[in-house]
Parts: sequence; C-alpha cells; structure tokens
Amino acid sequence: MDNRPLILKRNGDLAHIILNRPAVHNALSIELSDMLMEAIQTIRKSTDIKFVVLKGAGNTFCAGDDIKEMLHWGNDEHGNSTQGANGVLRRVRNYQDMANSLEELDKMTICAVDGIAVGGGLEITMACDFVIATERAIWGMPEVDSGITPGWGGTTRMSRYIGKRRTKEINIIGALMPAQRAVEWGLWNRVVSNHRLDEEVEALLEVLRSKNQQACRQLKYIINRGCETDLYTAQGFEMLSGGLSAAVNGFWQVEDADQGSGVVDFSQKGELWKKRRQLAKNFWTDAPIPSQTTSSQRNSEKVEQLKEPAEDTVPAPASADKKAISTAAAEDAAESQAAIVSVTDIFEHMPAAFIADAAQGVDVIFQFCISGKDGADWYCIIKNCRCTMEKGIHDTPSCKLKMESVDFVSMMTGRLPPIQAFTSGKLQIEGDVLKAQLIQKLFQRDQV
Repeated sequence: MDNRPLILKRNGDLAHIILNRPAVHNALSIELSDMLMEAIQTIRKSTDIKFVVLKGAGNTFCAGDDIKEMLHWGNDEHGNSTQGANGVLRRVRNYQDMANSLEELDKMTICAVDGIAVGGGLEITMACDFVIATERAIWGMPEVDSGITPGWGGTTRMSRYIGKRRTKEINIIGALMPAQRAVEWGLWNRVVSNHRLDEEVEALLEVLRSKNQQACRQLKYIINRGCETDLYTAQGFEMLSGGLSAAVNGFWQVEDADQGSGVVDFSQKGELWKKRRQLAKNFWTDAPIPSQTTSSQRNSEKVEQLKEPAEDTVPAPASADKKAISTAAAEDAAESQAAIVSVTDIFEHMPAAFIADAAQGVDVIFQFCISGKDGADWYCIIKNCRCTMEKGIHDTPSCKLKMESVDFVSMMTGRLPPIQAFTSGKLQIEGDVLKAQLIQKLFQRDQV
C-alpha cells in the first residue's frame, strides 16, 4: 500500500494526481499541499502531458485544509513559531499560486469528485477545466463556523462562477450542497451515478484527445483571460488567437512581413537591419547620439578636405572611398557566387567556409538530402572543431535537412534566410531541429 500523501502517475499523455490521505478525507496537510504544488510544476514543465485528472483516494475527494495544522502556519523554516500572521499570509499566498498554476496549465484538467469537496477541496475543483462528480458528492465552504475565511478561490473564483449573491449564501451560511446543485449553478459540469465516475472521465478524455490540441490550449487561455477583463480587451485576445490559429494551420505568410528575415539580418548585421537602424536611431531625438558627429559636421569636414588638397593628389571624398570599397566587395561576392553553379560545388566549398572557433564543444552530423537538378546526398561531420564532408547517406545523423537544389543554393549563398526557408516549407528538418540551427553559426555563407 502506498502511504505517500500524494501520488503522481504518468501514462503517456495523461497524468493522474491522487490526494492520498483517505483516513482524514484527504485533508490538505502542509506536506500534502507542498507535494501538490511540486506535482503541478512537474506537469507544467512537461510537453508530453496533455491531460491531467485529479481525484481523491477512497470514496472522497478533499475536505480542504487540515485545520489542526493551521496552528503551525506561523512557524518559520526551522520549526519555530516566529512568523505569526505573516506565516499565514505566506501560506495563503502559496495556495493562491498553486491554484493559479493549476488553472493556467496548458493541459486539459479534469477533477473527478466523489464524496466530500469542501473548503480547499472545492477551491481545487474551481481551478480545473472540467468537473465530474458522483451523485453522492457534496460541496460547500464551512470555514465560517471555524472562525476563518477562504484564502484561494472560495470567494473570488466562486463569485465568478455563480455570482455574488449565491457566493455569499455558500460562504456565510456554510451549508453542504448536493452535487446536482453545483451543476445547476454552473460550478461543475456533470453528475453521474456513483459507479460511473471513472467511466465518464475516460469518455471525456476520448473526446478531448480527438481535438486539435493547439486550438484547445488557445481556447483555454483566451477564455481564462477574457473573463477577467473588459469586453474589448477580451475581443483582442480572440482576434490574436484567430491569427495564431491561421498561422499554425498553414496560413502564416503575410506579404509585407519579414518572414523571419529581420531576425536573421540582425544576427548578421545585414543591409536590411542597417537601413532600418540608420533611419530610426536618431529620428525625432532632437540631439546627436553622444560621441557621434552630426551630418552637417561631416559635410563641413569633407568641404575642408576638398579646399586643401595634397601637393600631388586630390583625395577623393570619404563617401567615394566607401562606395568604391563597397562596389569592389560586391563584385568579389558576385564573382564568388557566380563560380558556384551546382550543389556539389557548395558542398566542396563548405570545409573552407567552416568557422572552427564557433565549433567549440560541437559534435554533430548533418545529413543533406538535396533533390532536383544537380541534387545529391551529402553528410557533414563536425567534431573536435573539424569539418568533414562526404557524399552519401550516414547511418546515424543528428538531423536530416531536405531541400530542392535551387533553394539550397540560395540559402547557402545568403540569398534565402534560413528562417524564411524553414517557415516557408522549402527547408524540411527531421531529427534535432536545434542542432540544425547550428549550420548558420558554423559556416560563413558568403564564403561557401
């Protein structure tokens, strides 16, 4: 028999959280509460888990906070009673963080309620997406008769579900209500016969698994956020979610957007980024940036240079020098790219374009599968700051990159940003996508 206060079970895309103190109706001791917080954070970090079911051991869900332990809420971390009211504030804040974290999970959460769900137990149900209860389940907020008030949802979330008047009734009177009343008032979703609770949970999971999970995540987010704000702000969440839905379903391209080239250009300090920064950095600042000369000062300097030429030669303006250098560089780059006419040429040039200093600690094998004219299969081994290119198929590549030959040439010569190639579908990556991104770091594309 497992005597842990909380049991966390994982099975594929599903996690079960079981409150396991049946002898005291699964009351939330300090230990159990801390374990519940840890379980929620563990689930939050997982991308494999899509669904969470919370339930109580035995024929009960949760009787709320263990009131007998509340006398210790003022203890410090050494077990000494030094914190008083501040200790209670800290404990309540922790509970609020726990409920908020549960509510904000990007998973679908189902609360399976049997028996008692009162106080903190009821507050847990209000932080879940779906609540299914048995006919014998009862619920309420009886704290008032112990001289205390709820701390993490009993007045706040409840009033948002069932309204101010009924929330006052539940909290001030302290009655224990039947499960069907919770469904009628919109607090819970469904009541089933006592022996069908697990069956109904499985049926709901089957329906949820059939959905587009990204759409479910977005719906959960905008509903949770929208309920806490005004109509127009909530409609803004809906609008943005609509755009995200279109993007993840394939309609991502916007004609006058960067398609990712702005980010790539920033990392490479390319012409697009330079142009935008040059236009914007001093716009409406009404003052030059410190340590920089103004355009009028630069023009004056050029005029003085023209007025006082050297004895034998007249120096060209600085701008002309820069233009000449830029033109020469562009011609060299054009000649270099013109010399590359095939996929094979690119692969043969890659060792020369390899940046050894950027390969410290890198151990990776890139498999290139290039189709179309001049297409071929090559693999590249990066190890010990060395680059080796071989023609053929490697047995265990870190990642596989598939492209048409014309797109591959454009990407490797700098004309097609890698992000744009990937997001447009021209570049398909199998395996470790993060390692595939190392290509941009390891090779100087204008030298391949």
